[in-house]
Amino acid sequence: MSVIKQKLSDSLKEAMKARDEVRTGTIRMMISEIKKRDIDYEIKGKPAMDDNEAMGVLLTMVKQRRESSATYVTANRPELAAKEDVEIGIIEQFLPKQLGDAEAKAKIQAIVQQLGANGPKDMGKVMAAVKEQLVGQFDMSKASALVKEVLSAAA
Repeated sequence: MSVIKQKLSDSLKEAMKARDEVRTGTIRMMISEIKKRDIDYEIKGKPAMDDNEAMGVLLTMVKQRRESSATYVTANRPELAAKEDVEIGIIEQFLPKQLGDAEAKAKIQAIVQQLGANGPKDMGKVMAAVKEQLVGQFDMSKASALVKEVLSAAA
């Protein structure tokens, strides 16, 4: 069993013992989503998900909840937005510390130097390394723009 799956299982037991219904429901939802993806992998003949892929599932869940929260705020439904925000907080407890833009840029610069990349033509190679090394720590949609910026400066 992966580390994240074990941590989720242990946290579910603790939440159930504490009779924390919101936390219990959110953790069950996370476990369910990961199991659903595991079944999809099994059907396709792929090996079970590793921790990086499980983190990707949790990041997707956070992103979905942020979008829902924003939609609820726009629709003047603060009670529903607050519920989404609570779920985001619970899910984020199972993810590594998120990097700020400055920290991520510094790490990307280190990766560029490590790979010896020297221009936009190395974008794919650098992005592959960034996705591998910063998984779960930074929003990959923002990473692309930072990689372009760093590679342009290196050229």
